[in-house]
Amino acid sequence: MKIYCLYNQKFHDFLNEVVELILDKYGSQLNIDTLEEVELVNKNTFQYDTDGRVVDSHKIIVTSRLYELLPSLDIKKLENNKEYKFLRQTIYHEMGHINDMVILPKLYNFAFSEDDSRERIVSQFWLEYIAERRTDGFEGVENFDLCNDFIKQGWKCSMSSFDSNSFLVRITI
Repeated sequence: MKIYCLYNQKFHDFLNEVVELILDKYGSQLNIDTLEEVELVNKNTFQYDTDGRVVDSHKIIVTSRLYELLPSLDIKKLENNKEYKFLRQTIYHEMGHINDMVILPKLYNFAFSEDDSRERIVSQFWLEYIAERRTDGFEGVENFDLCNDFIKQGWKCSMSSFDSNSFLVRITI
């Protein structure tokens, strides 16, 4: 597997250490045979805040946001650091998506489709929900906010328009 950061050698070395630790500890729990690349890119590459994403079944991208917040790139000094825990959780989360592509191929096919169909939107929602539920609590990092907020708010989703040319979802709290 290729693990790299093209723009920062220190991040490159650190990312390799972290991914190896995650693979050693959790690799046997995940089916990530298709994963070929993990790349760390500058957080400014995206127009929105993100810590990571799956490109396809072969590649994961993580961003520099959490790496830039670390007080050090010495893993021994980061054991209890919140950002270090979150960046490990992010890598595991994205690896979980690679695992789920094997288990739920039809949902991922809809999620990666180019159109704005209801299948795409619904599959993206559920796949992220599943990944969040699996990842929350990872190594003691508990942050169920996304899932709990959705449940507690009593969101009601209703279709207000759907035909072959348009799709509109109304969400009310």
